[in-house]
Amino acid sequence: MSEPERAMPCDLCSALLEMFQGVRKEQIDISAFQSQSALECTEHTSLVEGFRAYCQSGSRKSNRRSLNDMGFYARGTLGQVSLTESLKNFGCYWELLLCPSADSAEEFAKGDIMDPDWIDMTKVKQWKADCLASHGSKCDNPLKIWTTTPAWFVDVELECIVPGKQDASFVALSYTYGDHFGLKVDDALSARLQEPRSLRAPEIASRIPPSLIHAMFITRSLDERYLWVDALCIGHDSPAETTRQLGMMGSIYASAALTIIAADGDAEDGIVGLDGASESRGLEQKIFSLGTRQVIVRDAHIFSLTDSATPYFSRAWTFQEHRLAKRKLFFLNKSAHWECCLWQSHEELAPGAEIHTYIEPRLVEILEGFPELGSLSNIIGEYNTKVLRYPEDALPGIIGLLAVLSRSFEGGFLFGIPEMFFHRALAWNPHWAHTELKRRTESDRPRQAQLLQGHLPSWSWIGWEGLFNLGEEETYPIVEWYTASSPLAGESERRRIRSNWYEHREEWKSRTTQLPGWTAVDMENDEGTYRGEPRIFPAGCGGRVYCHQNMIHNKNYGPTNDWYFPFPVPNISSATEPSMPDQTPFLFSRTQRSFVLGRRTKNTRYSTADDDDANKIINLYDGTSGRSIGTLHLHSKEQSKQFPFAKDEPTLSPEDFRAHHNSFLRSKGTTSLVIPVDPTDEDLSKIEIVAVSMTRYDSKTWNKEASRFEKPFTTTEVINVLWIEWENNIAYRKAVGLVWKENWEQLELDDIDLVLG
Repeated sequence: MSEPERAMPCDLCSALLEMFQGVRKEQIDISAFQSQSALECTEHTSLVEGFRAYCQSGSRKSNRRSLNDMGFYARGTLGQVSLTESLKNFGCYWELLLCPSADSAEEFAKGDIMDPDWIDMTKVKQWKADCLASHGSKCDNPLKIWTTTPAWFVDVELECIVPGKQDASFVALSYTYGDHFGLKVDDALSARLQEPRSLRAPEIASRIPPSLIHAMFITRSLDERYLWVDALCIGHDSPAETTRQLGMMGSIYASAALTIIAADGDAEDGIVGLDGASESRGLEQKIFSLGTRQVIVRDAHIFSLTDSATPYFSRAWTFQEHRLAKRKLFFLNKSAHWECCLWQSHEELAPGAEIHTYIEPRLVEILEGFPELGSLSNIIGEYNTKVLRYPEDALPGIIGLLAVLSRSFEGGFLFGIPEMFFHRALAWNPHWAHTELKRRTESDRPRQAQLLQGHLPSWSWIGWEGLFNLGEEETYPIVEWYTASSPLAGESERRRIRSNWYEHREEWKSRTTQLPGWTAVDMENDEGTYRGEPRIFPAGCGGRVYCHQNMIHNKNYGPTNDWYFPFPVPNISSATEPSMPDQTPFLFSRTQRSFVLGRRTKNTRYSTADDDDANKIINLYDGTSGRSIGTLHLHSKEQSKQFPFAKDEPTLSPEDFRAHHNSFLRSKGTTSLVIPVDPTDEDLSKIEIVAVSMTRYDSKTWNKEASRFEKPFTTTEVINVLWIEWENNIAYRKAVGLVWKENWEQLELDDIDLVLG
């Protein structure tokens, strides 16, 4: 007996299929389809009801029950469709892919039904082969990092460790330890591990976590012989040697042909779904029928491979491994994923299917030779939010990445501060008004077990945990900075920190000869700006911007597409060596200090009704006149408790505060932003601040009626200051702030010899 003829899809299902095919562009409001066939259709109803249940589960449970515009819309790439809780207000959503039909190749059908038990290693091998064949040199060394040969490899054929071989292809493993400390390779164990099949020996195999065993299996499956994994390939007999090898980790991951990223769980959890090596993955893929076709709900999303809710992405040590690896094979959410410098793919995609992807551009931008502070701030700011078992590992955990970046930042980094922009970057601040920073302190780990370079200076972001911002405003040196390894170092023992950008900036602005690689583009003030708002040029610039040949027309670059003046761009290659100074933790300068008053106020747009302590930007006042002179950005709620709230001060709306603030900027500090205080008020906290540098802020005027910034422009000069406290003749940073220059010059100032620790 022949099968009964399957009913034609309803009009909603037909519209959805047309959306997958790219024929239909307009949104599909489910409530608008009231035909008999649509109301009785079990195909799309199953999908919609499954989505409703998803939206009402757990933390996703919606309070927007009155919304009645659930529907489908096409995403940016052919074949990608989203089902959303509300076409107007969005809310929860599913990303959907149509699976190919059995008898035809369709560009729009990009989904694949995965085996619930086993990872498709055939697809994984094809990803690697396609990259090697199609991308060539573009993915061989995209970050132009010097080739590094590790001291040791795991030979997956001989099942032992062997000395590193120059130019040998190898795979690296990136994973999290969890609570497993595993093997500590000393000289005696190293000798034992060099014996063939030693990794199979029961007394050794029992101490090797599953993730390492599974990585060996994957390495063999990819037709590679050598694997590098820190637990087996870094010796721990000498802290100095361990530190040296850790400093090479960035270039090791960059040199690996491929990096396995075990992002599910930790070392003891292993990598599930490897047929013949590990247990079934127990995958539960969401699959729905749509007429004769099948639709899958995507598990991956555009940022899955940069920030997923697994411990791997929250750990500091894995951050530079992930950022520097040139080809990444992820095992995440029980499935396999691929990323190289040009392409991403996921096991849930049909072979050859491409979707919209996001590949982090900021490292590439910097390593084209551009010392871009915004990109640098984004990278190291994100790192500083990650978790460290031992706080004193904050610098060792990123020193390899900083070494790579040092080739674009002349002078390298001193505890994460770029010496090229030292005067600006020393005034780094918490990223948001509500950002909470935590002072890092050394753990109780035995001193002999600690890594070198484990200092936590208060003046560097390395000494604080949390999101921060370096700032990009045009800054001018007002003091000279020196560094040394001891607070007692004499002048001859101190090294001068040279901020070369500031030494040459005016020369670059005024030069008349063309620098190689740069093209000048005439630019009206309002061209290429948000909402056509007028463009502000820094002092000494105007009328044109400059583009460099390394950046023009490259879609992978970040927000910096032009510069206000040309400057020498280093030609970085794999032969360009890093330039990192000795990491000496004390700073010295001859600067000025003043004692001022601090008070919290609700006259800012940052305060919230729910948590007045959330706003950490407070006002500073002249300790003699009580006049408002600037602001201080505290680092924690605990610090906030030291400063009282203003008494009987009216609260301004965000709009009125913005207008009042702009008026204050235009007055260059001659009009008080807030009501003065009584300097004899004993409730006010007196603090010591010291000058770091001077910054020039250029700003526009907010037009409330037009909801845009316009002319006139204002220029305000401020002194960047640090709130410090002294202990045993050493000053420690507590917070950062700014004082309007005119007000600073009217304060009672003392010249002091500052030692920052």
